[in-house]
Amino acid sequence: MFSIAQSIASSASLVLPLPSAASTDRRRRGSETVAVPVSIEATLDAGSPRVVFGVGLDNGARDHRLRLLFPTGASHVTTARADTAFDVVSRPARVPVPATVKNESPVSSAPMISVVDAGDDAAGATVIAKGLMEYEIVGEPAAIALTLLRAVGDLSRSDLATRPSGHAGPPVATPAAQCMGPHRFEMALEPHGPAPTAGALLTSARAHNIPPRVVIARRPEKTGALIRSFLRVGPGAGDVVLSAFKQGEDRASVVVRLFNPGGEEAHATLSMDAPVHQAFAVNFLEERQEKLAIENGAIAVRLKPHQIQTIEIVQEPLGI
Repeated sequence: MFSIAQSIASSASLVLPLPSAASTDRRRRGSETVAVPVSIEATLDAGSPRVVFGVGLDNGARDHRLRLLFPTGASHVTTARADTAFDVVSRPARVPVPATVKNESPVSSAPMISVVDAGDDAAGATVIAKGLMEYEIVGEPAAIALTLLRAVGDLSRSDLATRPSGHAGPPVATPAAQCMGPHRFEMALEPHGPAPTAGALLTSARAHNIPPRVVIARRPEKTGALIRSFLRVGPGAGDVVLSAFKQGEDRASVVVRLFNPGGEEAHATLSMDAPVHQAFAVNFLEERQEKLAIENGAIAVRLKPHQIQTIEIVQEPLGI
């Protein structure tokens, strides 16, 4: 272990003796094993609420799922929350399996985009990942199982015990989906007390996955501003999340997309680094729907629960 003033880091290495593949009849794991080396690095930066992990491995096993478990600190978890497109959804931690399965057995694993959170009224944990999109709540006390690899050799099979109805797609071999060879994964764990809001989950995930990019952009005569904010989402109430900030497709304007992942109405203000001339509510095609009021150079935005709002901002007078 080593430490410096800004961070503390630690690492561990291990070798997993994994079954090399499924058995010939595909009803169990094979008896032959293969050694899969794994390295884990953990870093805690000063002032950060998150422990950052880097996981490296060289996979030589087929037909398996490899997961990393993160304790939640909660004795019992009934639901978990994960991000999806423009929202944070809540799902049951465990899905019951009926005694008789005719088509396909339900599973308790679920999708995520970048963040999953689980806990009880007193404690919990948030896991933030890059490019890892499956989780499951397992065990008592509960832990978040984050899928690193799902090694499979076929797009669909007719002999799966969990799907007695047969194929779910074309029976195409997918040898590359066995995920053989070296892999590198990044994720972070953020323990907490009472559950954070949906907006706080997304804010934390983006702070980790999309850190600020710092570049030198000074004018030759060194007269440019040291700090410049192109867009400011002013403080308001509730959960307001910035989804997009882009140039207009066919007009001299900028487009801002916001959404509210919370269950209560939210509001905020939008302002630019230059005077705002006009503002419009637009649809996803950037077609203007209505003109918005501008007060003291800012645009007041109110979002209903789970609402998406796209706004076009014009900074210069229209030449029409």
